[in-house]
Amino acid sequence: MNSKGKISAVQLFMLLSVSRLLSTLTFVPSFGFEAGVSDYIIATLIGGALTWIACIPLFIFLKNGEGKSLVRGNKALSLFYCVFFLFSTVFVLLRLRLFVSSVFFNTAGNLFFTVITVAAVCYCASFSLEALGRAGSISFVLLCASLGIIFLALKGSLDVNNLSPVFYYGASPVVKLALGVLVRSGEPAVIYILAPRISGNLRKGLAVWLSAITAAITLCGLFLMLSLSDAALLQAFPFHAMAELSGFSVFERMDAVFSGIWIMSAFLKAVLFTLIIKELFTDCFAGIRQRYFLTGFGVLVGAVLLIAESSVLNTAFISSIALRGALFLIFVLILPCFILIKRRMRV
Repeated sequence: MNSKGKISAVQLFMLLSVSRLLSTLTFVPSFGFEAGVSDYIIATLIGGALTWIACIPLFIFLKNGEGKSLVRGNKALSLFYCVFFLFSTVFVLLRLRLFVSSVFFNTAGNLFFTVITVAAVCYCASFSLEALGRAGSISFVLLCASLGIIFLALKGSLDVNNLSPVFYYGASPVVKLALGVLVRSGEPAVIYILAPRISGNLRKGLAVWLSAITAAITLCGLFLMLSLSDAALLQAFPFHAMAELSGFSVFERMDAVFSGIWIMSAFLKAVLFTLIIKELFTDCFAGIRQRYFLTGFGVLVGAVLLIAESSVLNTAFISSIALRGALFLIFVLILPCFILIKRRMRV
C-alpha cells in the first residue's frame, strides 16, 4: 500500500465521520427493550468513553508504527481483515436496503435493488482512494449542513419534559446501550489498514475526531429525544422520523433531502470498505486484475445479501449486536494488541 497515492488526515477523518454518523442515524431501536430516553443519551457518553479506551492500542500503533499498515507483509492477516470488511459491507448494504424499502420503494424486488447497488459499489471501488477522499469530504459537508438545518428547524419543538428520569429501569440497560455504541465504532480498523496512505498527524487527528464525534452523536441523540421523546423508540428509523418534523424555508420537510444525503453516505461507506478489501486482496495476490476481483466480489456480496434478506432470522443474525461485538473485539482490540505485543517482543 505504501506505493499508492495518499489522502490527508483531514479527508480521512471526514470520511470516517460520515461512516460513524451513518451508524448513529440508521439506529433502529430494539422493540421491547426497556430503557428511558435519557438512558440513551447517557449511554452515548459512556460509549464514547469506552471508544477512547478501545483506541489506546491504536494510539500506540500510530506512535510506533512508522507509517506502516497493521497487516504489512502478512497475507493471512490481510485476508482475515478482508472478512471483517466484507461483513461490514454486507451490513451497510443490508441496512440501506431496509431503509429504502421502508421509506421509498416498499414494493421493489430484492434482486433488482441488490444487483444495481452492488454493481455501483464495485464500480466506484475501482477508483482511487484520493477520489473517495474527495467524495467523502463533500458528503461530510452536506451531512453536517443537513443536520444543522434540521436542528435549527426543530428548535421550537424541543421540550425538556420529554426526557425521562436517568436509570429509571436500572443500570443494566444503560450498560448494554453503551456497549452497542462502542461496537458501532468499527472505524479504528480502517485506520489500522490505511495508516500508510494518510499524510498528516494521525494521532492528533484521532484525538480530535474521537472527541468531536462523541459530541456530535450525543447532540443528535439529545435533539431526537427532546423532540420525539418515547415516540422515537417506536419508530423503525427514529432519526428519519425526526427529519420529517422539520421544515426550513422553501423545504416544507427536510426528510427528503436528509434521506438523499443519507443514501449517498451509506453508499460511500460501502465503497470505502470494498476499496480496502480490493487493495488488501490484490496486494496478497498481485497477479489478479482489479476488474476480475471486483466482479467476483460483487457476486459474493450479492449472494450473501440475498441470503441475508431471505428470512427475518438471517437479517437479525447479521444485524445482531452480539455478532458485531464479537467482530469488534477481534479486529479492533484483540488482533491489534496481539500484533503490537509481538512486534514489541522482537525489538
